[in-house]
Amino acid sequence: MKFFYADSQDQIDANYDFIREQFSKGRDGVLKRNAQVDDQYFHEFFDSLGSDVTGRTPTSIGYHGMLVSLHTRASRYRQQSSLTMPELLRGVVRKPNAPSLTQQALIQQPDDNEALLARLRKNRRKKRKLKKMPKSRFPIMMDSGAFSYIKSEFPPYQTEQVVEQYENLKCTYGVALDHIPTSKLVTQLDGQYRRAVNNVPKKQKTLARHQQKMRQLVLERSSNNAFDFVEDEDIQSPTPAEMALKEKIDKVESEILKNQDIIDTYEVERAARVAERDRRWELSMVNARDFITIHRQRNASFIPIGTAHGWDVETYADATRDLMAHDYPYVAVGGLVPVASDREEVMKRVEAVARIVDGRAPIHLFGISIRSPADMELYQDMGVASFDSSSPMTCSMKDAENNYWSDASDGNYIALRVPRVGSSPKIDRSIESGKVDHREALRLDNLCMDYLRTLNTRPKASAVELTNLLQEYHSHFYKPGPFKYEQILRTIEDRPWTRCPCKVCRTFGVETIILRGTVRNKARGFHNIWQLGNWVRQGGNHG
Repeated sequence: MKFFYADSQDQIDANYDFIREQFSKGRDGVLKRNAQVDDQYFHEFFDSLGSDVTGRTPTSIGYHGMLVSLHTRASRYRQQSSLTMPELLRGVVRKPNAPSLTQQALIQQPDDNEALLARLRKNRRKKRKLKKMPKSRFPIMMDSGAFSYIKSEFPPYQTEQVVEQYENLKCTYGVALDHIPTSKLVTQLDGQYRRAVNNVPKKQKTLARHQQKMRQLVLERSSNNAFDFVEDEDIQSPTPAEMALKEKIDKVESEILKNQDIIDTYEVERAARVAERDRRWELSMVNARDFITIHRQRNASFIPIGTAHGWDVETYADATRDLMAHDYPYVAVGGLVPVASDREEVMKRVEAVARIVDGRAPIHLFGISIRSPADMELYQDMGVASFDSSSPMTCSMKDAENNYWSDASDGNYIALRVPRVGSSPKIDRSIESGKVDHREALRLDNLCMDYLRTLNTRPKASAVELTNLLQEYHSHFYKPGPFKYEQILRTIEDRPWTRCPCKVCRTFGVETIILRGTVRNKARGFHNIWQLGNWVRQGGNHG
């Protein structure tokens, strides 16, 4: 099974200064870092594209290739629009141990800074030209980026344009133009309808209680003023309790009207959403037929992939039958992202496609979530040939616990969150509001980082002491809640990065496990990509 990484322009500054928290610069700070030129993709950092004795590119580390959408290329790489995808992603075979062009310029020892800058600019131009020379075997899959235009009535491209762009960009695989059937909107409406039906009677009872209470308050006010010599307008003035109750009544009445509107319009709205869902499904099928036809007419060099969309087993099976009837050499399963957390539903959809394909074509899965070897085994048993995922990077930053992936028998590890004073909006707001003393925040920040860095060799504090220190730091800036004490203690006690042979852990050490800033988080994402690549090549088995 092959692993394609879904590109989001994830690169790291390999020479980042973790102590000073500074991005790298040229000699004497003369040349500032240019992210597009100086930062590295995973395959550059790991040098995973070196050719073997057969002249092939084994990509034996991490992902086997990358998935890039036309939308991503247009929005994030617009300044490099003249480059093909292999050139853009630097999917070229480089000579090992050769000095970089920047290093060559520095070795020549120019007389002054102006001469240095001129030479560096010249060498950077050479670097861009050199990218176009080697022919890469690094597989690049491209699609139209359907999620980017899911709210539009039609895709922003024509099928002819998509085929032409794939060919010009020299991708390895090209996915047919599709438009995601918005079945989620139908299920959302069904859920809203069920909640509205249940809520209206409850809200009506609440409204009746509030109205009864209001009548009691008005009667009490009227009886208290019955024999007082007051103006009529004073008698009519509501009390604070009445005004507060009036706000509650208005809110409940508004909620009843909103829920009743959902109930009244449900049938018509659902019919419209179902029609739109079906229209998009049919449009994707038409586009897939046109795509394979145009591909053959032009004798395009990329391998065409047709995507099966649907919202249940029957529609996925029907879409797959249509693709196989048009002899697609590669079939993909789309629409898995919205149901990624429902493993049973994902398996049903994949099984429906696999049953129709019946081994006649490889199957690719779009946007699946993989976090362990067990996930790999499920898909391999079904005969899946490839998948794409951005889970290694997103989990490194956003997952509650699975930030650092590992072969450990008890699972992945949680990262150690140490937000930086001056770069964290949450911390800065607490300081600006006076809730936290700035000097105390800096003291805890520096103390946590100093203690964590000793974990590379000889820890300065025990695991329990360091966990308590992190807990104290968190208590200043985060709302009271469950501090994942046991998980954090396990990370500090096990120090998994010290046993990991990957280049990230060997190069950055404990910085890899610290959730703090873009470079550390993406470096941890690189480690996760490396780990997932191992799981794929091991067939989902540990060890």
